[in-house]
This record gives sequence, structure tokens and C-alpha cells, in this order.
Amino acid sequence: MKMRIGSNIDPRRFRLIVALSALAKRLLLQVTLAVMVSCFAVSFSAAAELTVFAAASLADSIEALSPLYAKASGNTVRFNIGGSGTLARQIKEGAPADVFLSADELRLDQLDRDGLLLPGTRRTLLANTLVLVVAADNTTIATLDDLSLPAVRHLAFGEPATVPVGTYAKTYLAGLSRWEPLQAKAVFLENVRAVLSAVEAGNADAGFVYKTDALRSKKNAHRP
Repeated sequence: MKMRIGSNIDPRRFRLIVALSALAKRLLLQVTLAVMVSCFAVSFSAAAELTVFAAASLADSIEALSPLYAKASGNTVRFNIGGSGTLARQIKEGAPADVFLSADELRLDQLDRDGLLLPGTRRTLLANTLVLVVAADNTTIATLDDLSLPAVRHLAFGEPATVPVGTYAKTYLAGLSRWEPLQAKAVFLENVRAVLSAVEAGNADAGFVYKTDALRSKKNAHRP
């Protein structure tokens, strides 16, 4: 898989937002947010069971950091991984979440308006870059203009209504007046990892993902 970034794609940077759900009040513990091993840690005054809802793009980082955090804090951590919009909807419907690691601010704004976040707990922890990925053996797509070629039949996107990377891709392409012309080729998927998998499997000619997701692909080939 090739990752196209640079002058042709004009990378966009986005932020990962963390917030504490108001449901954390049930723990009756003081919560402190801090960055640990380039990601996050949540410290409690006593060991507790913590439920973390996290964006799909963080799956690998969470897998690596979870045992380190559990060992250092003594807390038990349970994760729910998925698209940020889907996770936000679950929280609104009453799912027990103590910490929400969202890939965008829109979903947290919605939860905040509904009174579902503890005031003052939002933190910007990480940034990422939106990139276009294509199969490693694809010789058709070199620039965004090539997405309109007849040979390009399927383009993978995260569902814009629920998946931040899809929202970002839509906003970016709409700003270039390219979103509507490409709709006939669009395939909308449930999270950023599904977009990456579709391109890897050859089910899509190209897709928009985060740079970190593209770099994790074992089939990945990229150029600066």
C-alpha cells in the first residue's frame, strides 16, 4: 500500500480529544488526567475498574499501553473500541463509560451539551494527519486528480456521520469541490481500520485514513 502525502494531498492535522464521562461520578473518586508513554493515564486515589471508550485508530497504542498502566496504577481497565460517533451514541444511550478518547471534538461537544462530561476534563493529547492510501501495486493513482479516472471504481471512506476520519475527508474534499463528483465511487465503512483493510484487500482502489493507521499496515509502501 502506498501512502500519498505532500504537495498533492496537502496533509491536514487533527486532534485526539480525551474527556471524562459524567458517569465517572459513580466511582466517587478524584480523577486526574496525565500523559503517560506518549498517550494517557488516569490516576485514582484507590484502585478501581475503569471503562475507556476509545477511537479505533488508537487500538494498537491501547493494546501496548494498557498492561503498563494497569501495573503502575493497580486499576483494572476495560476498553470499548470503535468509531467515535458510534461510541458517543452509546454514551448518550446510557453505556457506562468513564473515559472517552475521541478522534474529534464534534462528538465531545455533543456530549458536553447533554451534560455527559465532567466539566474541565477535556484535554488535547495527540495530533494526526489525513492521508490517501492506495494498493502497493496501484499505478493509476498518483494525485487527487486521478481519483476521477474511470479506472478508479471504489473509494473507501469512514462514514462521515459517525467516523471522524470520514468527516475530515469529506470536509477536505468538499473544500476542493471534489466531494460530490466522487460520490458515485464512495464506499462508506464503520471505522478507519475498516477503510485501511478495504484498500489492503483490493476491495477499494484508495481510501482516506490517518497517517498512523497507514504506517501500521504490513502491506504498506509509501512515499514522502
